[in-house]
Amino acid sequence: MKYPNETNNGEIQPLMMKMAPIRNGSSNDGSEEDTNTYQEHTSPRRRIQNKRRQQTKTFKIYCFAFTAIAVLFGLVAFILAVLNKESEYKKQQADRRRGKRDNRTYSKRANENLQHLFNDPSYSKKYNVKVGCQGTVLIMPSCESNLNEDRCNFVGLERSFYLITMFGKDKRWPVPLDIFVLGTSGKRQRAVETVMPLQIYNRVHNRTEPTFYSKRKDVVRDVSSLIRSGIICGNIVTVTAADEYEMPLIASDLGCGPLNAGAGCPTVFDGDFDSVWELRFVYDEQGDEGIDDDDNGDNGNGSVGGDNSGNTEEGGLKWRVYGSVVKENFDPLAFSKLVGEYNASDMEVKVDPRWMNMTLYDHLP
Repeated sequence: MKYPNETNNGEIQPLMMKMAPIRNGSSNDGSEEDTNTYQEHTSPRRRIQNKRRQQTKTFKIYCFAFTAIAVLFGLVAFILAVLNKESEYKKQQADRRRGKRDNRTYSKRANENLQHLFNDPSYSKKYNVKVGCQGTVLIMPSCESNLNEDRCNFVGLERSFYLITMFGKDKRWPVPLDIFVLGTSGKRQRAVETVMPLQIYNRVHNRTEPTFYSKRKDVVRDVSSLIRSGIICGNIVTVTAADEYEMPLIASDLGCGPLNAGAGCPTVFDGDFDSVWELRFVYDEQGDEGIDDDDNGDNGNGSVGGDNSGNTEEGGLKWRVYGSVVKENFDPLAFSKLVGEYNASDMEVKVDPRWMNMTLYDHLP
């Protein structure tokens, strides 16, 4: 038997243990190998956890920054809204003041037209107008139309026939003494269609066509002549403009402004085709209360920031004008029913609507 430490010649060498060199801070019991193995398995997990912690931290920072920015923007928006509201209020106040000044200026100009056209001292000698004479000028818009078309659309044409029911002995308004249309020959078809049924049905001036004018000054001249001479007394005339923007200009030229004529005449057409402007002219010696009342507006006739030098005779006889905006009250459905469009016993298909049949209006209320 040979011992592991026995040499070939039979000598026994001392048993030497092979020991691994001991490193600083380590032992030879295998713990270093276990630690290295543990670190190899745990390091990726720690890296993932650290990464997640970093992502969470970054997300919180972003959320905080976003919240702070949102709060900041909200605060800025609130401040701007307050400033804008204050600015709008100041603007509205300025617009009111400017509008009041503009209305006074507009009314003063209209009053100057009134005095010049009707209350010149020479007119009282030239015309023998009875005290208390009253006459009315109706300024009417053209009918509704399709966009950029100089023709009435279906409802607009129906409105023009509806006007027949508005004028007559037992109707809302008297038959006009004359019907005037303002517009150039190339752009007045819609205005003509608006008043043509009324003109034909009543044969105003024994004509089948209204009186045409291409310039506003000409229609104002003839209307003012009817008023000055007293022909307007107990009568009305209608004026329809091809362009609705002419309506306030016609009213102003005839002396009716927003402050100097009772309820007054507007300075612009507001797009309401159902509105009719009534200008009632009265030849009288009675004045109006509050004519120089700045709080209530200059709602009289004769002086808007001026004097009353328009008196034409001793006793103060003069022409005054009172403006009102009224409604035609046109209801397409109600009117169609009135003329029998919705009569179940007579549903025959016709080429033209029933309201285009002139004979129907002899029996309508």
